[in-house]
Amino acid sequence: MMNGKESKKESDIYIINYDILAKHPWLVEREWDIVIADEVHMIKSPKAARTKACLAILKKAKRRIAMTGTPIMNRPVELQTILAALGCDFAQNWFAYVTRYCAGSRTKWGWDVSGASNLDELQAKLRSTVMIRRLKKDVLTELPAKTRQIIEIPQNGFSSVLKNEDKIMKSYQEKKKELAALKKQAKEQKDEASFAAKIDALKASMQIAFSEIAIVRHETALAKVGFTIDYINDMLESEDKIILFCHHQDVLDSIFQAFPGIAVKFAGSMSAEDKQKSVDRFQNDPDCKIFVGSTMAAGVGITLTAARLVIFHELALTPGAMSQGEDRAHRIGQKGNVLVQHLVINGSIDSTLAKMLKSKQEIIEKALDKSSESEEIEL
Repeated sequence: MMNGKESKKESDIYIINYDILAKHPWLVEREWDIVIADEVHMIKSPKAARTKACLAILKKAKRRIAMTGTPIMNRPVELQTILAALGCDFAQNWFAYVTRYCAGSRTKWGWDVSGASNLDELQAKLRSTVMIRRLKKDVLTELPAKTRQIIEIPQNGFSSVLKNEDKIMKSYQEKKKELAALKKQAKEQKDEASFAAKIDALKASMQIAFSEIAIVRHETALAKVGFTIDYINDMLESEDKIILFCHHQDVLDSIFQAFPGIAVKFAGSMSAEDKQKSVDRFQNDPDCKIFVGSTMAAGVGITLTAARLVIFHELALTPGAMSQGEDRAHRIGQKGNVLVQHLVINGSIDSTLAKMLKSKQEIIEKALDKSSESEEIEL
């Protein structure tokens, strides 16, 4: 096991975190018999330092194994870097891959690879070359089912935050429509250069609006903390233990502090030792009823099978991040049916986001799985 402070040591086996690979450049100097990249979706971004460092090591390996339950966190383009590293011929050429499987197209402002296309073909190629994918319902027949459910919170008492959300969303949508119209006009007049400055300015304005959306979502998350605390208290009457996921640190702390003595928290700012103590106590202490965790920090690498109820106070922006969080409970060792609940205010941005996440999840399942699992968000 290596950390960021250790120098080169002679050994046959090394275990190392992605984030410190770049601090050990000597790892690239030797040829490896086998390299196993666990949670390989962590190297989906080709520009990230961790990805560059990992790819350099993978290239020096005689054999390579990539492991993850969520190879696509958001869209098919995220697979390209991983597939290329594994030696897939059809993924070596980035342009050919994104054109064929990501509905990629070149625009005046760069390549748009946010889409999805020819997914049946992509799945066939994956299964015939490098992908061995097993659904939990097929290989873990003893693992109970998982169900997703939307809990819509009444708008009463949230009129102020909903008004702010509505104002920001309308502004963003108007800018989005204006940008689409401007691009269409530029294309029809075949004079994109004269529109470039206007389009750049409008895109910058949209980015500001998007940042404002994040701010109002944070305000909404804070506003519904009281509801979530009451909801957890109600659920504790029928559930022994509950897992709750949040995104923002102040939201997480507010909910954690409402349950002194019976809750543990798991945040990115905590030490590895304290994180493990939280997991161990939740799993083994019958008096510990609630696990309050950060979706990003607690979404991978830990087991929380002591609970069968998983609640999301805030929604992540990708279906993969949500699935990772759910699967902290839905894994080997779970003896009950896992219920996943998303708490959203009726008419809020998160209620719309839930529909978007469902759509993205369907794209991911079509690309990877022969048939979709019956684990869809109920809308």
